[in-house]
Amino acid sequence: MKKILLLILMVFLLLSCQQKYDQGNIEIDINNDEIKVIRIYSSDGMLNLEINDESKKILDLLEKVKYEELLEDDLDNHLPIEEEYYTIGVDMLIGHYTFYLMNDKVLVIPFKQDETYDYLIATHEDIRTLVDEFNNLEFNSTPFKVGKPVIYIYPEEMMEVEIKIKPEEIITTSYPRYKGGWKITASPEGVLDYLNHQYAYLFWEGEIIHDFEFADGFIVKNEDTVPFLEEKLDILGLNFREKNDFITYWLPELEQYQYNKIRFLTSEVEDLVELDVHPQPDTLIRIYMIFEGLHVSEMLNEQELKSTKRTGYTVVEWGGMEIK
Repeated sequence: MKKILLLILMVFLLLSCQQKYDQGNIEIDINNDEIKVIRIYSSDGMLNLEINDESKKILDLLEKVKYEELLEDDLDNHLPIEEEYYTIGVDMLIGHYTFYLMNDKVLVIPFKQDETYDYLIATHEDIRTLVDEFNNLEFNSTPFKVGKPVIYIYPEEMMEVEIKIKPEEIITTSYPRYKGGWKITASPEGVLDYLNHQYAYLFWEGEIIHDFEFADGFIVKNEDTVPFLEEKLDILGLNFREKNDFITYWLPELEQYQYNKIRFLTSEVEDLVELDVHPQPDTLIRIYMIFEGLHVSEMLNEQELKSTKRTGYTVVEWGGMEIK
């Protein structure tokens, strides 16, 4: 099945690249030996492509397209906002390429240290046909919405911090707006200055493809939700402000059910979403809560949580997902 899908992709990518461009002379260069992961995203889910000769031919075709540099001020006019668009994400050993295929254009957002441009764009009359054909593909899973991941930063003294989320294409909304990363000035009190505006935290939401399992966790009765969260978030290292933000956000969701099956992801979060922080913090706390609403109680092995102590320059991120 996967080979058939790859053949379909190659045929239509060939169609999108047949015509010569009169304008633009920028060509991208992807070293096949540096490719880690190739994914195709749509609103229906995701396809993970095996790294083989067939999938590399897809990238070869996209490399041969001639692109024009796109100014950041014009980026908003080209970002995909319609329902029909597809994303090819390519994770490299160093950096990442995102190809947006939509209507009559391909938008490329490269993040590689050796690139001198931020955004590239190419237009082609056959790209509309390509997007139409992608609608016939069967994607193998549905994304889970990651609810309100927020990032707090507490340096020991005023300092500049750069934050990047990878892969970037999972982000569906952000505040302040995420444009290839955030470069902020942080104070020891946790106040973040970004483009002359102050924020309590960095906010984003997105969609993740993953098969979540409750190998262990907690069964929590409705009326026990608040004391349960207060106790567990203390153990996991959140301070009073972060706990308050966490509970007030998730409590309305959890209280819809008589019981909730809850598991906290800590070290596993890095396998879902990579968070690059420079300079690296002394303490990094990442907590994603997954939960499933229940009408009756179940038996579940209790999850063992490791106590986290904060020392020095600290970065905290929390978020969550409802499993339905």
